[in-house]
Amino acid sequence: MLDAVRDVAISSSQLNDLNQQRALQQLKVTAAQTTTDSARAHYQRGLLSRYAAEEARRAVLAQQLLLLDIEAQRLSTDITLIKALGGGYRGQ
Repeated sequence: MLDAVRDVAISSSQLNDLNQQRALQQLKVTAAQTTTDSARAHYQRGLLSRYAAEEARRAVLAQQLLLLDIEAQRLSTDITLIKALGGGYRGQ
């Protein structure tokens, strides 16, 4: 019983942390997308090289991958929390 209570507390804390990380990472994705949009506009006007515009695009993809990693961790923690609370999880 004490193990279950401890597992719930740990999972809840981890989920809280991951939710905060996800919110911060979403802001980073949005900022990177804004930079990419600006770089694309500058490239189209001839003010920036294609390479620089593509680098900005790669930065968005990198931030999106980090966001997906956080989301995967959240899902795993959700499952751990459900199990600790006595629920089952059946994959299809």
